Amino acid sequence: GPMAEHALREAVILATIVATPEAVAAFEGQLELMDCHDPENGRIRDLVLRHYHDGGEVVHQVLVETLGTAPLDRLMSHPHVAICPTVRKPGDTELARMTLAEELAKLKARRGLEDEIAEAEEELSGAADEAVTHRLSAAREAVERAIRPQSRDKGDFELGQNGARISREEKGAFEAILGTIRFDKGRK
Repeated sequence: GPMAEHALREAVILATIVATPEAVAAFEGQLELMDCHDPENGRIRDLVLRHYHDGGEVVHQVLVETLGTAPLDRLMSHPHVAICPTVRKPGDTELARMTLAEELAKLKARRGLEDEIAEAEEELSGAADEAVTHRLSAAREAVERAIRPQSRDKGDFELGQNGARISREEKGAFEAILGTIRFDKGRK
C-alpha cells in the first residue's frame, strides 16, 4: 500500500545520500522536508544533512559512531535498496542526482494526492462538485506522471524497431562483437 511504497522510496533516498553524499547539495531543502516514517531513518537523514559536505567517508564514520552499525546495515540490506544502482555504484553523482530527483518527485506527487483526498473528504459533506473531481483527477495524474518513466534515461537508451529500450552501451558492445565475427569460410 501507500505506506509500504513510501517506506521503500524513503529507504532508496536515504541509501543514495549515504552512498553519494556529494549529491545532497542540490536536494538539501527537499530532504529536510521529507517525512521519515521511521525515526531511525530520520536520524540517518539528519546526520547526512549535517555532514554531507565533509565527504562520504566522514558521513559513514559519523553514522556508525552515532547510531552504530545496525541501522545502516538494516537500511543497506533491504532487498530493493541492495539492487539500487546508486548503492551498487557509490560516488556516481549524476546517477545519484537522477535517482533523488525521481524519488523525491514521486514522494511529493503521492503526498499531494493524499492531501487532495483529505481536503476533498472534508469538503464532501454534501454532493461532490466539479472542482473537487477536477482537483482529485489532477492530483492522480501528477502521481502517474511521476511514477511513469519518461525521459529519465533518454541519453542512455535508444528505441529498437520493436519499441523496446536498448542500452546504448550494450548496443555498442554488441556491435563491437559483431565486428570481430568473420563470415568468410577459411580453407583447411
